[in-house]
Amino acid sequence: VMLVIAHHDVVNRALRLVEAMEWSLERVGLAVEGLTAWLRAARPALAKAPVLLVDIDADLSTAAVLNQGRLLFSRSLPFGIRELIAEPSAQPSRLIPELRRTLEAFEGEGWKVALTHIVLTGQVERLPDLAEQVQKSLELPTEAVPATEHFTLAPAVVTAQAEAGQGSFAHLLG
Repeated sequence: VMLVIAHHDVVNRALRLVEAMEWSLERVGLAVEGLTAWLRAARPALAKAPVLLVDIDADLSTAAVLNQGRLLFSRSLPFGIRELIAEPSAQPSRLIPELRRTLEAFEGEGWKVALTHIVLTGQVERLPDLAEQVQKSLELPTEAVPATEHFTLAPAVVTAQAEAGQGSFAHLLG
């Protein structure tokens, strides 16, 4: 069972945009579903393991615990890459405590799953030492995988990502 709370006007605004573009819409999903699919495509072996996937988007990040390709738990983190690159010395002090809180909340939900890996994604190439710092602090193998690393993108998508600035496309690529 997944409980999702969304403002009706936010969903309707997106639906009106799709209709205005004359696209067909088969279903409405969650960004975290796209992240799960992204991990299956970008790191198939890890997609089967119990993993903490952290998508660092422009202004907000998502931490998701996945196991066997299924979402077990997710949590929004109140910062994104813009904040992290603006203050490089604050990167570990912002991210690591939030990841600890995420793991505590996950365990507090009663899950008895031992994570084997952490994957950081988004425009993580702009955060060169962060994976090593996370690995040292949380004592789990940690890997930084740029969201677009394993995908061939159409020129229009590359342009859209450049125009979007510092956002992550992982949930969209999934």
